[in-house]
Amino acid sequence: MLPHWPISWWIASTLGTIIIWLFESSYREAKRLQSRIDELEQNEASPLEIIFDPNNPSKRFWSMESPEYENGKPKSNPYWEYRVEIKNNSSKTLRNVSSATEAIGPMPQRPADQLFDKNKKTTYDIKPWCSELVPVARWDIPIIQPGMLVGEGYGPIKVIASADD
Repeated sequence: MLPHWPISWWIASTLGTIIIWLFESSYREAKRLQSRIDELEQNEASPLEIIFDPNNPSKRFWSMESPEYENGKPKSNPYWEYRVEIKNNSSKTLRNVSSATEAIGPMPQRPADQLFDKNKKTTYDIKPWCSELVPVARWDIPIIQPGMLVGEGYGPIKVIASADD
């Protein structure tokens, strides 16, 4: 009759090896899944969309505006105001959305923060599938006035939108 300790030792070492193998393989699989998730998140398109419609429905994207004094009386110098729509294409509210514009033509300018139309602040929380307007350029009327640096030197602008989330 054989002693019981070699069989017990063999069963215990086999079970230990299987447990260690299962733990190590699950750790490797979790690490591989996390790297795929990180890769997908980096390649995922931004939930923010910047929209400008040249057809200008309902004078939404540009219009002639008249500034007003605090008492509501109009000032005498009207201007053209151009706006973009920043849309949240995600299913969650995006916090502290901000917008900046940067001239990229022959006379470039540094990025400048823009104010949202509704709250007149540089940040706004945009709810899922909603959008907000941001004025991005203002031109005095008439467009060319004495002393202004205008003409071929001004070019396109780049609009940048970002959010904390």
